[in-house]
Amino acid sequence: GIRWALVTVNGGGRMIFQGGGATHHNFDNSNSRLIAINNNNGHIEFRSNDPSHTDTIYGALGGGGTWVFNGGTIQLANQGLNSGGWNGNAFVNKGVLETSIDDQLGADLDIIVTNGGTLRVGGNDSSGNLFSQKGGVLEINSSRLTFDDGDEKSGNGRIIGSGDLNIQ
Repeated sequence: GIRWALVTVNGGGRMIFQGGGATHHNFDNSNSRLIAINNNNGHIEFRSNDPSHTDTIYGALGGGGTWVFNGGTIQLANQGLNSGGWNGNAFVNKGVLETSIDDQLGADLDIIVTNGGTLRVGGNDSSGNLFSQKGGVLEINSSRLTFDDGDEKSGNGRIIGSGDLNIQ
């Protein structure tokens, strides 16, 4: 069966996952061993000073609070586990947040793509709001991305790729 590891950050708490070098880290590594990272109104950050660094998360991100993806690439490989319970604010700064299959973003997640950040979507997905700054990139590859909370703001960020963007 599936074995889970659980990490929770409560209100006022802070957890930083620091990556380094061109190494590749896995947060658990298969469909039989998954991690659940729960943000209960705290601050969770994935950080790397090396743009070639990659982390892959097998499991679920859940809860609200602040999520920061700061440098390197974070690949979500969670097979749709986030769609119901991942909310709050996700800041994509100086790096890439990458999805590869359907339903990897939280339905009520507000995503802020800042200068130097890229949200790369490879599966059909729906989320809350999108805010982008000049220098931010939204890359939609052969998929459909919907933001359905109706408060999208763009500060001249770029939208690239062959997919569809739907704002409701």
